[in-house]
Amino acid sequence: MQRPRDRQKPKGPGKDPWTLFDISDEMKMIILEIAEAQAAKDYDTVEELTEELIEIIDMHEDKYEASIHVIKNSLNAAAGNQELANAFQAKATAHNNVAKHLKQRLQDDMKRHGLKTVDAGIFTVRTVKNSVATLTVHIPADQLPERFWKIEPDNDELRFAISGGDEVEGVTLEKGEHIRFSPKK
Repeated sequence: MQRPRDRQKPKGPGKDPWTLFDISDEMKMIILEIAEAQAAKDYDTVEELTEELIEIIDMHEDKYEASIHVIKNSLNAAAGNQELANAFQAKATAHNNVAKHLKQRLQDDMKRHGLKTVDAGIFTVRTVKNSVATLTVHIPADQLPERFWKIEPDNDELRFAISGGDEVEGVTLEKGEHIRFSPKK
């Protein structure tokens, strides 16, 4: 195995060829070499290898510290991005609510004045029938025939039956209205 200290260091600032695995492997190799040097009573080599081991242990700690900084920065960035996402979601919800409320006000005003069409600058506003009828159940759910039940009233089955001509006491199917904007012609 090629020892990390024998590797060619890459050129350029901030380049570190040592991984945590390299450092751990190097620590093990140095410890084995220290044991061999002690057995051979080569105390100069033991001293030299001990200094090298201390450097490798420092590198190990530095690598951990650098990793922790990256983790903390990533978590902080993620939290900041989540806050931004929440803020944007809140803004989007607020804008949607403004549009919904203003559309309802226009629709209510048109209804109050009996208007079906209003010219508004470059727009024409008109009330149109919804494409799907609104189902309203006017009686307590337990008074509906059983075939219209799931756990609660089966609105899909009720809608289908009434659309097909069935009459169900206490239930009506009506198409509501909404407004649509289009450029003037």
